[in-house]
Amino acid sequence: MNIEKLGFNKWFHERTDSAKLTDYQIARVITVNKESYIINNGKKDALMMIPLRSFMTFFQENPY
Repeated sequence: MNIEKLGFNKWFHERTDSAKLTDYQIARVITVNKESYIINNGKKDALMMIPLRSFMTFFQENPY
């Protein structure tokens, strides 16, 4: 799966600050539970718990 299949289209691409992509990846929340989320970056799913700080660390340390 790629990020386009998750809805990342031209509209989002035009509004993306490419300078921030060196530190962050684009991802989408695909499932919401009471205190957890499943997030997909177009290549894999990641279960994240509150606080979302762990989300940022996960994708920075595990780009694929």
